[in-house]
Amino acid sequence: MESARQVLAEALELLEAHETGAEEEDLREDFTTYWNQREFGGGPALALLYQEGATTGACVSTVDEVFAFGNKRSMMRWWENRTGHGPRFCNAAHFINLRSFPHPSSFPTDGPSLITFLDKFTHDGSSRVFAALSSFPRASLFILVGQTPLGRTQFAGLRLVKREPLRKDGFRHKKRVKLNLEGKIARHQLMASYGLQRLRTSRLDSASTRATIDIGKLIHKKVILVGCGALGSGIARMLAKAGIGKLTLVDGELLGWENIRRHELGGTRIRLPKAEAIAETIKADLPELQFAVAYNNTIQDVVLSGAKLLEGADMIIACTGSLHADTFIDEISRAGGTRIPVVFGWMEAWGVAAHGVLLTRDSSSILDGFEDGSPRFPAARNENLPPKECGNTATPFGATELAAAQAMITELCLEVLLDPAIADTWRTWWTSDRNLERVGGNWTDEFQALKPVSCQSGVLERRWP
Repeated sequence: MESARQVLAEALELLEAHETGAEEEDLREDFTTYWNQREFGGGPALALLYQEGATTGACVSTVDEVFAFGNKRSMMRWWENRTGHGPRFCNAAHFINLRSFPHPSSFPTDGPSLITFLDKFTHDGSSRVFAALSSFPRASLFILVGQTPLGRTQFAGLRLVKREPLRKDGFRHKKRVKLNLEGKIARHQLMASYGLQRLRTSRLDSASTRATIDIGKLIHKKVILVGCGALGSGIARMLAKAGIGKLTLVDGELLGWENIRRHELGGTRIRLPKAEAIAETIKADLPELQFAVAYNNTIQDVVLSGAKLLEGADMIIACTGSLHADTFIDEISRAGGTRIPVVFGWMEAWGVAAHGVLLTRDSSSILDGFEDGSPRFPAARNENLPPKECGNTATPFGATELAAAQAMITELCLEVLLDPAIADTWRTWWTSDRNLERVGGNWTDEFQALKPVSCQSGVLERRWP
């Protein structure tokens, strides 16, 4: 009974909204949603990447989806990122501006009703359609574009597909027709020879609406990340997901089986160069990326080769696990006159703590916090030796500790990219006392004095060193 009352109340609310006109605002603001709720007639889905002001772009069709772009350049970049190669074929995508939003009852259902629709709701839509069909193509894609009162851009995709009658042998005629489009009869014949498919429409960049950071402030930032191991590979992916548009990755090592439980790359990338493999993976997963360039070599060799690595860089991130490499990065970051901000990141033994150090001043050095190659102020001590399988060059830690370290360092990087005025800082993440005890470690006296007693884990910020 209660459910029936609720349904009746909602129905009355809808009727009232229709009578008062409140429904009209909802129709305008959610035009794409209403378009997508209607019958589609078996057409493919449409995913688009729009550029403001686009009139004629490009599209690529697959079996069950059409991808449309505001221009051919963005289409080529997106497709190459996604697939590793350019599209075999592409066609024109026609963007038509709406001057007002139609009621769903006015949505077109066939070629002739489309012309009536365009004459009523657009300035030049029908002439654009006739021009696109003048060569009698097999199919043409059109995308309706409108701005809502609240400034949101709404889209609706449709495709006109030529009707081709079957021959006796079961194949379709390839009709050759010459039409004088000046006459109304000829235009009606033309539109009647096409079937209309309304396409379920979505945006390829719709994920940006879920972000708390304005991606527009990050898309043109260039970040160089040196060290694509377990720590660096995750930071690279997080930065790309946050909106960084230009990534340069440097690492001379191959991925081994020992790292697949904590590295961003898994068993399908074994014995592949880490930098190249993570770059290709990120591009395929986030095709909007402007570029992700990989150097399968050490940072020293890349710089000495003459590569213009630092040109236009907004930040360098060092996750090398090598003080020698970090010192080299420290030096080249200030070689151009104006220091490029550097964030150094590393994890302590057994993954009980991680550090992120931001250096922006010419007088700052990563060596200030080290003595005889070891950190002067570690958070923890552990007398246990790593397993022999680690070769005394690595230490065990898992994906859980790693995720916390990656998040802490990535957050520091994003803060600096969004606000370059941030001063040098040193952040330390630490695990819980329970985890520390489990691996047989102890906090150092210096860190114990700084760490809040009531916190199980957290992040501490202080000056470097």
